[in-house]
Amino acid sequence: MKHKEVAIQLKDRQILNPEDDLYGQALYDYYKGVHVGDLCINTSYGDVEEMPPEVFFRDFDDFPVLEAIALEHCRGKVLDVGAGTGCHSLILQDKGLDVKPIDISPYCVKIMHARGIEQVDQTDFFSIRHQKFNTILLLMNGLGLVGKIKNMPNFLSHCKKLLEPGGQILLDSSDVNYLTEEYKIKSTGQYIGEISYQYVYKNNKGPWFDWLYLEKARLQEISEKEGWRVEFLFEDENDQYLASLTKE
Repeated sequence: MKHKEVAIQLKDRQILNPEDDLYGQALYDYYKGVHVGDLCINTSYGDVEEMPPEVFFRDFDDFPVLEAIALEHCRGKVLDVGAGTGCHSLILQDKGLDVKPIDISPYCVKIMHARGIEQVDQTDFFSIRHQKFNTILLLMNGLGLVGKIKNMPNFLSHCKKLLEPGGQILLDSSDVNYLTEEYKIKSTGQYIGEISYQYVYKNNKGPWFDWLYLEKARLQEISEKEGWRVEFLFEDENDQYLASLTKE
């Protein structure tokens, strides 16, 4: 697969049972200093990727430019969606921002508590109600939690309910159209950015989950149709980009 500064996080749709949370198990073992094998991920296009746990424990100086820019643009009360080990929330908390990290992984929630991150909640994004934020942050290909392109309007509608007036969504995604040629994927009518993944750890296989990658033009088209203003803040040489969405 074309190498990118990305990490694939778990489908943010339902709370995971510990036995299904292979991603979280691997990160928790790494955090506790236990090495029991590599975390890998199967893909619907046939590739198998290694997922180095240390990527999820980076300091600010190790962040790619895209993530550093995103953190600089955070303001007000921040909802860190799919926060993982809390590497972004920790930076925002140290800067004095009011940040609420959420994740569906019980092991990731344990890690964040152990790292001293406040307001941690084990919940999925779509179940949050009656709370307001100034920034909704979705990093490390965070738009993927939408799963399917048809879910974008519902995702944007939910974000609207959670944002204060003038609030913003900060998200990143990637253009993966290169997969068509690189992996000789035949057109089936399914959008090329709709990919399924399965984690493998300790010889166990987790459940398959859907993940969405959206190229810039398609994000802009869908978002503007739903009444959002889109600003692209950064794009790298691998077609991974950072976007800010605000309501018109």
